[in-house]
Amino acid sequence: VDWDLLRRSVYESTQFLDNVVTVNRYVPVVPEVAEAAFRARRIGLGIMGLGDMMYKLGIRYGSEEGQEFAGQVMEFVRFYCMQKSIELAEARGAFRAFAGSIYDDAQPGGMTWQPPQPLAPFTHDWQRPALDWSEIVTGIKMHGIRNAAQTTVAPTGTIATVCGCEGYGCEPVFALGYIRHFKDGDKDVELPYTSPLFEQALDQAGLSEAQKQQIKQHTALHGNCQDIEGLPEHLRHTFVVSNDITAAEHVRMQAAIQSFVDNSISKTCNFPEGATEQDVADACMQAWELGCKGLTVYVTGSRQQVVLETKATRQKKEGDDQPQSAEPQNGQMVSNGYLNGNGANGHHNGSNGHAPEYTTSMATKRPRPHTLHGSTYRKQTPLGYAYVTVNNDEQGQPFEVFLNVGKAGSDVSAVSESIG
Repeated sequence: VDWDLLRRSVYESTQFLDNVVTVNRYVPVVPEVAEAAFRARRIGLGIMGLGDMMYKLGIRYGSEEGQEFAGQVMEFVRFYCMQKSIELAEARGAFRAFAGSIYDDAQPGGMTWQPPQPLAPFTHDWQRPALDWSEIVTGIKMHGIRNAAQTTVAPTGTIATVCGCEGYGCEPVFALGYIRHFKDGDKDVELPYTSPLFEQALDQAGLSEAQKQQIKQHTALHGNCQDIEGLPEHLRHTFVVSNDITAAEHVRMQAAIQSFVDNSISKTCNFPEGATEQDVADACMQAWELGCKGLTVYVTGSRQQVVLETKATRQKKEGDDQPQSAEPQNGQMVSNGYLNGNGANGHHNGSNGHAPEYTTSMATKRPRPHTLHGSTYRKQTPLGYAYVTVNNDEQGQPFEVFLNVGKAGSDVSAVSESIG
């Protein structure tokens, strides 16, 4: 873990978030919104990609080691976020409602805020620098603190995807192979996905191509690797997904992080099909006892429409109790159960309107060739013309897309650049 890079990132992010409180355009017709923001200057610095980091370090999400690692990371973030907030208070002043708050040492009884404590004593060494919370206490007494609340953990579903993270927020990786649903105009589009980190680990494990292909087909269908025969044990240990983790482990992971988060946390406690009301009640009670500020529960298959699901789950919802094995096809996009671009009306291999066998993509990120050819399309939009460039690979399949809208330096241009 590059702790120094994380510390610098926390510093910069804390100052950025405090700046946002200042420059944000608050609703003028409701002045109380701006007043509330300035009184407390609450910010919510959090993390994403925790599951990815654990994959790379060989730590099993949900284990006691995983719980401690998550706690150590979040304590580090909270410590340096508060340290930067104290520096900002020295330069810019404490939040307006500081007097009489839990941080105010001048009130009767003194400061009531206390440094956060881990869920259990730390015993593992990941070369993290020592943290002296007495420095934070002294700093608050001398200069105050700029932000009444500093940390949270958001869902980060979209930004984590944009940044290439497999795990959203503090969540484990959902599955090693799954289907992502999204809307493209009035069409329901499905994109098959396979974990790049898992594929990298398979490449490094010394397995034959046939073994790797069988493993990939299994994960493409079921989403996990726990019951695959012949899989190296260190991969089975590390590459757990959301449904491999017990409800109690989910809750304890959240609690380990919550110890160092003063706002609430976005974290799902996954249950298998057949979970009872008592199972859910037990998880809620455990979360309350461990100090969690909220709990989200999801039972596999309990919702008809979801953003992410495994192929096996989808087939079961459709009434297919005998799912067929997945066969890899590179670069295929699935829409409403049919592979796009295969025959008339989008049907696959002349299916005559009957739903074809679902095909799962096993494609990973490919290196870009030096030269690609494509076309640029001009489309009128409410904000001016949009220029969309689609470059194709050697097989004539779309490889990359560039989107350009608005003049350079404008907000519209910045937004179009961020998504295309």
